Parts: sequence; structure tokens; C-alpha cells
Amino acid sequence: MIVSSFLRANFFAGVLLLICLAPVRADDRVVAYYLDFGISRMTGIPEAQIASYACEYRVERARIDELIVRAPPAVPSSYEGRDVRAMFRIGERVMYVDSSGAARLGSKYFQMRKSDVTEVFRSGMLVKCEH
Repeated sequence: MIVSSFLRANFFAGVLLLICLAPVRADDRVVAYYLDFGISRMTGIPEAQIASYACEYRVERARIDELIVRAPPAVPSSYEGRDVRAMFRIGERVMYVDSSGAARLGSKYFQMRKSDVTEVFRSGMLVKCEH
């Protein structure tokens, strides 16, 4: 009984360790750019220029997927493409988030909580920030 409990506990600990130490695949990380929502700007940043003004991060793909799944749909008019604060490169697709938390992924629109978007970046890895 004691031996089987010991083996069972060590087996689960070993499996957990293997899961934690598994290498991160390239597609598990997303290149992302972020300019804090709290920074006040006189002019907005258009989609095409966000990478030039924002800090570059690597964030977990699963966190982005969670953001998308949890966000309710929004109407296209709620999104302001000339006032972007975040950009995520998800494979071949790009998702932008404006200063109000409205997001565009291709032709789909979502309303994200700004605090959720900020948390994704806090948990990510800062790569470059020269601003």
C-alpha cells in the first residue's frame, strides 16, 4: 500500500514535470506589440504603424485564444483603426485592438476588456522597447 502510493505520487509528479519542461513550440508564442492603454496621445496610431510605436512582446498563443473566445462580438463601427494600442500576429492573421478595447481580426470584430489585454502582456516576455 505504501509502495503503491509512493509510485503513484512519483508517477504524477514525473508527468507534471515533463509537461512543464516540454519545449515551447514556435506556434505557441505570438509576436505582439503593445502601447499601454493609460498612455495619453494627441494623435492615434494607425494599424500600419503600431509596430513602430509600441513595445514588442512574445505572448502565449493560448492567452490570445482565451481573449478571443471570451470577448463578445462587436459592430465594425465600434473599432477605430486609427487609434490602435495592440497588435497580435497569429500565424498568417493579424488582430488589432484599439484604445477602447475593440478588436478586429480579419472581418470579425470583438469587444475586449482592456484589463484582460493588459494582463496578456504582463504575463508575456518583453523583447524590445525603444520608446
